[in-house]
Amino acid sequence: MATSKKTATKPKTKTATPKRSASAPKAKKRAPTAIAKKSAAPRATNATNATSTANPKRAAAAEKTKKAAPAVKTKEAETTPNAKTPPSAKPKKPVAAAGQTGEGVKIRDWGFRLVILETLHDRGMFKKEFARAEALAADAEEYTVSAPARKILDGIALTPKLLASITSISLDVGHVHHALTSEWDGEDDIFEVKHVKDLASLPNLEEVSVISNIAHGTDLSPIAKLPKLKRFRCTIGGSWAKGLEAFEPLRKRGVSVELSN
Repeated sequence: MATSKKTATKPKTKTATPKRSASAPKAKKRAPTAIAKKSAAPRATNATNATSTANPKRAAAAEKTKKAAPAVKTKEAETTPNAKTPPSAKPKKPVAAAGQTGEGVKIRDWGFRLVILETLHDRGMFKKEFARAEALAADAEEYTVSAPARKILDGIALTPKLLASITSISLDVGHVHHALTSEWDGEDDIFEVKHVKDLASLPNLEEVSVISNIAHGTDLSPIAKLPKLKRFRCTIGGSWAKGLEAFEPLRKRGVSVELSN
């Protein structure tokens, strides 16, 4: 009886062994599946290479597309932020209008502008600019305006505040005219005042003298409309200038009027 019991336990041990061996093949089946997935990538690459070999034009186009794509992204990245808030943007300077110098008031008649500059010169202003212009004009041809000298004087900005400070002017030849040429005797018309319409730029004028250097037939009547005028003196007769009759009524207002026949 003892012998039969021992033989009965042996089969139980043998049946356990096949169960373990049955699970081993299952693990082997899963492994090839993972290997197959990894090997799929090289096949796709080989397929792409085969396509590029078969169609070289398509391959070249694909390469161009790859190269162009990063460039577009970089351009967008550079332009988009700058369009909103440019980091290096600087404030723009005001652009001068035609006939205007620097940030100053526009004076239409160049001869009248020289009269204003002469007034400022007499007050001791812009000494450096006048000295530089005169030095450059020394090399100019006689009876001609030196372009470099004129550029310097035209660069002086006649601001509203500066023009408002002028209370007296004299239409005559002065230092400024000789600072623009090496030789000039006043016999030609290169510096003549053609009109006095720019008087509106001098709101505080109280005294005006007309002595010389105005064009023949110049209308002087706008001077009579100056609201603060106290004295007007003209040594040029009515045969040369026009509008002198407009000053006679000013005497009743207490304006001093001196006219030459």
